[in-house]
Amino acid sequence: NRYHRRANSLAESEYNLTTIGQAHVLFAMHNHYQGRWSEALVGYETAANSFKKAGHIRGWGAATSCRAWILHSRGELTLAKILANELRELGRDARDAQVLGWGLAHLGKLSSMLGGSQFEATSFTEEALKLFETIPDIHTIAAIHVDLGDMYLRAGRIEQSIQILEKASSLINKNKLRSLFVAPINAILAEACLVAGQSGTPHERPVFLSRAHRAWKNSHKQMRYCPAIAPLVHR
Repeated sequence: NRYHRRANSLAESEYNLTTIGQAHVLFAMHNHYQGRWSEALVGYETAANSFKKAGHIRGWGAATSCRAWILHSRGELTLAKILANELRELGRDARDAQVLGWGLAHLGKLSSMLGGSQFEATSFTEEALKLFETIPDIHTIAAIHVDLGDMYLRAGRIEQSIQILEKASSLINKNKLRSLFVAPINAILAEACLVAGQSGTPHERPVFLSRAHRAWKNSHKQMRYCPAIAPLVHR
């Protein structure tokens, strides 16, 4: 915290809006990782405002996307959707595929939770994936697959959930990805395998339960570097 606060002070003293935005977004991400969501939200909002004044669309998009992520996690879905729509609209107007993709990815997660159809949610998500595959942005592709696996799990499509999560796991391991955006994978996979084990045949049950236990243990390891996923791990 001390170093981040010092970085913020130095950035403010330079009166460079982009530098100020970068300092605040990094401090906010530190708080985000630690599960201090209220502090992270303030930092992301400050960063977004600085980036917006500087005309730095990508910086504004990154900070705004992280705000939407926290609001979604806290159940403030309406506010998260407002930010998701802003990301989509500004990303489209600025022809910034990254910002547009972030907006679409958030709308995919939020759509079904706010009464939209599974088709609508999947359409948003698939459009986002196409954009990130074009860039390409492997990290965000993996993160969207994690979200998609969770969406399928909530919809009762367990087999599809496990398949997409295993695909995400392959991407994460192959590219040695590590962040709070992919960290939930094992907690979600453990739950999906547990559900599959409970409804599976006597032959399938021990296989799925063993996979669920292994994923659950891995989720605890991930929680050490990313305490923010604790509510998901203990769900």
